Amino acid sequence: MILDWLVVVLLVILSLTILLARDLFWVVASFITFGLVLTLAWSSLQAPDLALAEAAIGGGLMTLFLIDSLGFSDPEQTSSAGGFPITKLQGLTALGSMIVAVPLLRAFWAGGAVSPGLGPLVEQKIELSGVEHPVSAVLLNFRFFDTWFEMTVILLAIVALQTLRGRTPRGDSLPSGQSDQVLTWFARLLSPVLILFSVYLLWRGKHAPGGAFQSGVVLGAALSVLALTGYQDFLLRSPVVSRLVVTLGVVGFSGAGLFPLVLGGELAELPSGWAGDTILIVETMAALSTGMSIPYLLVALQVPKDKVQCEERTS
Repeated sequence: MILDWLVVVLLVILSLTILLARDLFWVVASFITFGLVLTLAWSSLQAPDLALAEAAIGGGLMTLFLIDSLGFSDPEQTSSAGGFPITKLQGLTALGSMIVAVPLLRAFWAGGAVSPGLGPLVEQKIELSGVEHPVSAVLLNFRFFDTWFEMTVILLAIVALQTLRGRTPRGDSLPSGQSDQVLTWFARLLSPVLILFSVYLLWRGKHAPGGAFQSGVVLGAALSVLALTGYQDFLLRSPVVSRLVVTLGVVGFSGAGLFPLVLGGELAELPSGWAGDTILIVETMAALSTGMSIPYLLVALQVPKDKVQCEERTS
């Protein structure tokens, strides 16, 4: 309980620091630390899948995006001597959060019987899902539509960015990347390890915490590290290939959802005999799609819009 209360106190302190810090660097550092501490919270709550996702996204992926964003910010505007005043909207948000927190705290201290929820039903039907791990069964079988739409949202974000930028970024139109030899050597050493670990997470998701999203985020982090150290031309050399990889997740879920209709079944009703193999194929496509979407977003945001439009007119 001492460790749990320490995690709670740290989360509150970090939240206030993120909202009220005067320097953007401290905001970014606090946000990254918040993700790592939240990983400990999920682990304490015995939710390893969420802990893995938070560690990869909050502690790893967001680190790349936020630190890279600091490089594009104006140094004169990254700090404010007066700090950030609390606006009316922030005050109303804080008041609403406290109103919601009161009944939650009362329910927590009251204790009582805890509802088993849908856990027993999932355990009862897990043999029909094609996987052994309940979280994978829920995400890729029992909540198939929800995960399908999540992949669609990622694709829509890519389409929106491409629309704003005018066209798909190419490697030869991007910044040259870092020239630091130590950083480049470290990236070349670390990236294969991350890629191998992403494959392990993908395979592990069938029977233990892991799966497509965790695997895709780790893969995306590896490709992002390569992009930030001068290998972005390798990642986006062919716009057609990058587009195809980004769409794999939606294509996989769409195929798995519509194929049962051909067999005379219901929409997204995976045949029990093929469910395991189908989920593995869909997870692989989703991991590749997620892994490519992350460096695509990171690198595309580095290309000034006017430069892209100028290159489009000259070509």
